[in-house]
Amino acid sequence: DPEGGCKRLRGCTLLVTAAMKADDKAGTSAGRLGDELVYDGHFDGTKKAAISVRKADSGRVLTYMDSTLVLLELPPAKQRIYYNGRLLNDEELLGEVGVKHDEEIFLEFESPVMPDPLKKLRADPGSAPKKEKKGGKGKGKKKK
Repeated sequence: DPEGGCKRLRGCTLLVTAAMKADDKAGTSAGRLGDELVYDGHFDGTKKAAISVRKADSGRVLTYMDSTLVLLELPPAKQRIYYNGRLLNDEELLGEVGVKHDEEIFLEFESPVMPDPLKKLRADPGSAPKKEKKGGKGKGKKKK
């Protein structure tokens, strides 16, 4: 808070898993793939019911079916922090590398709702499975 105190909030961050139109009959809101939402409470995605959430960037209250949402989990091993364009090691503390109050740092992580084509574009070139070359064992064309 502005006075330097610590507030503890219970809740979680959810992501929309697919684009959807508003449904007046079900009472649900329209959403875009990857929209970031805040839910005040415990989320496990098994209720198959509509839940009220807040849009992270605007605070607007929306309603979604919990089956269309996924919990954003970011374990430290899947996070990368950059300062002044340099990737920080896990052992480095922000103060040790010179980060001052109100300076920007960048957090990079892979979204659990990232579309497959984008995953392929962002993949490490060395991690792609190698294709075997066809031919070479000399069987030739089939005879009729």
